[in-house]
Amino acid sequence: MILASSIILAALFAPVNTTVEEMKAAPSDFHGKEVVIEGWVMRCQGYDCAIRDHRDMDAPSLSIASGTIFDTVVGAQAPVRVKLTATVDATCFSGEFVCTDRPPELTPKKWKVKY
Repeated sequence: MILASSIILAALFAPVNTTVEEMKAAPSDFHGKEVVIEGWVMRCQGYDCAIRDHRDMDAPSLSIASGTIFDTVVGAQAPVRVKLTATVDATCFSGEFVCTDRPPELTPKKWKVKY
């Protein structure tokens, strides 16, 4: 019984696999949740660090929070494909607020550079 409960709880709190496009289409569904996204980080410095589903710079993107080691590690390798586990703050991409600079839409928890 305890094992079954643990498995159910783990499934409920497991990160959600998604894409930038899915998150942009339904921001409130992801707010406060942990997600896993595979995508492209084209550059990561100053006010510009985002992940997008495609390598195209015009593809929709989500901003990655500054002030983490992510900038140093991934920024030095950009452009690069990354598998990112992050917590979502949909405040800025939900359309309710206008955010400038580099909003913390995704706060990295862990990542893996994909070669």
